[in-house]
Parts: sequence; structure tokens; C-alpha cells
Amino acid sequence: MAKIAQLAGVSRATLYGYFKNKDEIVEAVVGRHLMFINRNTKTPVSLTVEGYVTLRLNAQLLIGAQAPIFRDDLTQTMPALARRLEAAYQNFRQFTIEQLQLLKSAKIINDQFSPERLFRQDELFIPAVINDILTHHRPFIETEQLLTDYLTAELTGTVTDPQTILVALDKSKTFRHRIFDELAATYY
Repeated sequence: MAKIAQLAGVSRATLYGYFKNKDEIVEAVVGRHLMFINRNTKTPVSLTVEGYVTLRLNAQLLIGAQAPIFRDDLTQTMPALARRLEAAYQNFRQFTIEQLQLLKSAKIINDQFSPERLFRQDELFIPAVINDILTHHRPFIETEQLLTDYLTAELTGTVTDPQTILVALDKSKTFRHRIFDELAATYY
């Protein structure tokens, strides 16, 4: 708890004012993930380029929050909670793939792209970036640019009208900054 308080920039007394022990902190983190999943699987995505961008950003944010070390530790220490989180994640995954299929049917995404493969690409790329941060201690600015380039290329290359992506990305600037703030707070 002392190390957590130090990393959070608060005193141990302040931390204990919110959480009795580490288990409560873990439960709060998982609860945050579950709320995000629940909030983002209730409403169908807008069948627009902006809806597509938001869906992909949500997926990347959640994938980034599913660090393997966290999931492994959770499975070992709190298996019931780990199963609940994994079930919710699989629900989110299925929902996202279904929404990608709707976007494809609406001709927002090109016909040659498989919704399952689009999601899988993010599942492979995002953890690789996190691993790179942890292994090679890349400067934040490099990581931010890498993720921005990936997102821009990925979205531009998959939509039927690539000209619309820049406008949609501009509209998502606030959300993208939130993702980068979360990344910086977690890994830097």
C-alpha cells in the first residue's frame, strides 16, 4: 500500500481513506473496466465515419487496459473476478465485431475487411506497443506518434471514403488526448 500511495502521489493515510487494502483497489480497477464495457455495449454505434472512429478508439482503450500482467495476477489472486472481467471483455469484443459488421454493411468500411481481423489487429498491436514501452522505455512522444500513425493509417486504409477520416479524427481529439493521458499515467 505504501508503494501504491507513493505512485499515486498521496499519503498512505489518504489511500486508506479510500481503500482498506489492495484487494479493494483491484476490485475498483476491475469495476472501472466493467463500467466502461457496460457503457460501451448498450448503444449501437452511429453508422458514420465518426462512429467508426469512436468504436475503434474505445476498443483500443479497453485492449490497452487489459495488460497481461494484470490479467494473470487477477486470475491467480481473484479467479472469480477474473472470470467476470474476461466474460465482460468477450462480450465487448463480440459487440464491437457486430458493430464493425454493421459499419461494413453501411459501406463505411470497405468490403474486403473482416470485422474480426480488424479487432484482432488491435488486440495484437496495442499490447505490442505496451510491451515496447516496458521493455525499451520508449519516450512518451515516440509512443504517442506511433499510436497516432497506426490509428490514422488503419482507419484511412479501411474506410470507403478516406477523405472523411481526417475530419473524424479531428472531432475525436479530446477522446484521443484522454487515451494518451491514461497511457502516460499508467506507463510513464
